[in-house]
Amino acid sequence: MTIVIDALTGRPLYAGDGKSEDALDGFWKALGPRRCKRIEAAAILTWAKLI
Repeated sequence: MTIVIDALTGRPLYAGDGKSEDALDGFWKALGPRRCKRIEAAAILTWAKLI
């Protein structure tokens, strides 16, 4: 499972199946090109105990 959260508020924004790049396709589509351009930073957590 892939979960996108707002880093400032901790609020979950999206959950997708799997852990691949494809898991975010629905998130990018829902966000749209204009809002995608406003993303300033991204982070990924790959802690082995969670995988």
